Amino acid sequence: MPKVVAYIGLVSASETAPGVYTNVASEIEIQGDFIQSRQRWNEPTEINQDVKLEHRISFVASQSVTQQIQNIRYVKIADVKWSVTTITTQPPRLLLALGGVYNG
Repeated sequence: MPKVVAYIGLVSASETAPGVYTNVASEIEIQGDFIQSRQRWNEPTEINQDVKLEHRISFVASQSVTQQIQNIRYVKIADVKWSVTTITTQPPRLLLALGGVYNG
């Protein structure tokens, strides 16, 4: 399996003023394995089609990541943020399935 070094994007809401919340992102570096690595184009309903990844990444999750599993929104690989579509837990590992480009 090919190895990967990436960053997990953890996004949580933070109150910036009374009653005003904004999303705040933090990133944690991970090292793992590509379980599945392929890409496809979206349906040709748009002029400029987006590419969708069908990657699955497996990595050993630290306790801080497992405590914030609900905040995982994207994985950054080579300066591109990809949306996390599915999170599967297989202790002590997490499997992340990636989709299109993250626009958050």
